[in-house]
Amino acid sequence: MIKGTLYTTHCPQCVVLESLLKDNNVEYDVVTDIKVMRAKGFLSAPRFEVDGKIMDMKETMIWLKETK
Repeated sequence: MIKGTLYTTHCPQCVVLESLLKDNNVEYDVVTDIKVMRAKGFLSAPRFEVDGKIMDMKETMIWLKETK
């Protein structure tokens, strides 16, 4: 099973991405700490990280399609 980290502020896009991850049976930890996100250089959320690869929402949606 795939496991990743979802960086979220619970904005509408974040909620949609979290739902997509659940629908695709992807396990993930949730990080909501803005300081952690800024330290990683994020200027926006959501971000999803798997095996050291950090993806924005569009990249994560493509990744989900490719991993099916």
